[in-house]
Amino acid sequence: IGGTNKDAVFLAYGIRQDGTMELLAIDLGFTDSGNSWGKFVEDLKARGLKDPLLVCSDGNQGVIAAIETHFQASYRQRCAKHRTQNILDAVPKAEQTDVEKTLNQIFYGATSLAQAKQFVAKFKKEFSKKYPTATERLMEDLDQCLVFYLFPAHHWRRIRTSNKLERLNKEIKRRFKVIGRHPDEQGC
Repeated sequence: IGGTNKDAVFLAYGIRQDGTMELLAIDLGFTDSGNSWGKFVEDLKARGLKDPLLVCSDGNQGVIAAIETHFQASYRQRCAKHRTQNILDAVPKAEQTDVEKTLNQIFYGATSLAQAKQFVAKFKKEFSKKYPTATERLMEDLDQCLVFYLFPAHHWRRIRTSNKLERLNKEIKRRFKVIGRHPDEQGC
C-alpha cells in the first residue's frame, strides 16, 4: 500500500454448525508475522468472536502462534492440501503419482481416524526408506493434520483444508493485478 513492498492481507472465515460459511474479517498488515496475526485475532475477539471449536490454517508460523495464543480452547487443523504439497515437494516429479495416491487415502479416502492411521502406517512401510524426508514431513504435526476426523463426516470436506481462503486470496491477487497498488489503506 503506497510503496513497492508487498503487504499482507489477513482473512478469516467462519463455518457455522449448519455448514454455511461466513467471511468474518479482512484486514491489512505490513508483514505476515506472528505479531500481525496476533493483532488480527485480537480484533476478531474484541468484536465478539468466541473461541471456535476448530481453526484451520496452513503452516505459517505466525498464524499458528496466533491460534495457539488466542484460541487455546480450540482444535487446530493443519490444511491437508498444504501438507500434501509439502510432502510431494520431497519426492521426484516422476514418482509423485503413487505417493499422492497413498496420501489421498489418508486425508480423503479414510472413513475414520483409525482407518487414516492405518493408511499412515501403510505410507511409512511403503515409502520411509525410499523417501525419508517425505515420511518425516507426513509425521511432523500429523495429529493436527487429522483433527477433522474428530468432527462429523459431513463437515470434513470444508474443514480439512484452507482452500476457501486460498480461493479468496487468488481473487484478491487477480483484482490487484488489474488495478495495481493502492496509494493508501483507505483506498485498499
